[in-house]
Amino acid sequence: MQEDKMNSSTEVIENELDNLRKKMELLESELVRERELRRMERIGRTTAEKKLRLLSRRDDKETNNTEIEEGGVHQIQEQEPKEKEIEHEGEMVLRPIGYLRSCFRTRNGTPRQGGLVPSSRALLALDPCLNESCLEGLSSFSHVWLIFSFHDNTNSYKVTTHSSVVQEQSSEEQKIEKQMTKEKKEQTRKGKINYFANIKAKIKPPRLKGEKVGLFSTRTPHRPNAIGLSLVHLDKIVKNVLYLSALDLIDGTPIFDVKPYVPEYDHLPQETVKIPEWMRITEQVTYNEVVFSPNAKQAIAQFISEGRCQFYDQTDIVQNVITEIISLDIRSLNQKNVQANRVLGEYNFQVDNLFVEFGFEDGKAFVKEISLKTNSWK
Repeated sequence: MQEDKMNSSTEVIENELDNLRKKMELLESELVRERELRRMERIGRTTAEKKLRLLSRRDDKETNNTEIEEGGVHQIQEQEPKEKEIEHEGEMVLRPIGYLRSCFRTRNGTPRQGGLVPSSRALLALDPCLNESCLEGLSSFSHVWLIFSFHDNTNSYKVTTHSSVVQEQSSEEQKIEKQMTKEKKEQTRKGKINYFANIKAKIKPPRLKGEKVGLFSTRTPHRPNAIGLSLVHLDKIVKNVLYLSALDLIDGTPIFDVKPYVPEYDHLPQETVKIPEWMRITEQVTYNEVVFSPNAKQAIAQFISEGRCQFYDQTDIVQNVITEIISLDIRSLNQKNVQANRVLGEYNFQVDNLFVEFGFEDGKAFVKEISLKTNSWK
């Protein structure tokens, strides 16, 4: 009798454990689904904002009967300006000379400065319309400047004001349009649009721990004109393709120009350079000890042997680039302050085709798992 009761109790406990396991699996799957939904929402929001900007610019040109002459200057052809309307003289059209193929697939994990991750890799294939001879002599330089567009900004300025554009919007775009209602009054001045109405004049640089400064005193990507300048290492040139390293640009970045780095002109004597004190704070660049789990090391070796990476063919170089990224502590200021230690694998980023999961514990960074993520290149 007692043995039957024990068996019965054991069976009940096993059933309860089984139910708990199922609930945990369900919760984990729900968590994964929610994370994917949030990611897709962000992608959708970014796409919608870009469409709104393109549509609104096109509609603005049609409404004001403008055309762009050779040289890129807007001139009104039929409509006379009222009083002293804002004239958009000096505007120009920039056409990318190529689009970057980078080991950094998303903004998360991309360093703030390319020199911080020397093992990063990218290539730039020039537009076929450009003759290869335009690259002659460039291989004599070790570094080049890239002028590019911050194309993946999520707060791109919005200038939509015409109903014909609104009719073409999707539900996501209409949602963004509603959020802009209060700002529209500030965007229009005597019939003309203020293209900079949504630009934040002051921002919070990571080094200032929440304090604000003017955007032009920082290198924020959210600028009146989303154009950036980056110094990268030029490894080699093959035909019309530039092989680059030590960069801070994500995959798909439009490149407008390439200029050689010349120390005599681009480097100033230290004694003549003045910078604010907060820029001298070096302790904000945190270098953590990075430890790879056996599973992570095995995964790297397997993927390299199978040729799954686009930019890397050596396991030690892959470990180097992952270490360089994580050792900088890519967590946001809030994550550092509020979430000092999280469960291993809580944080992640993608480099090349590798999805890296890691966490922090006892002042160290632990790479828990590395899996393959071969989403299409931009």
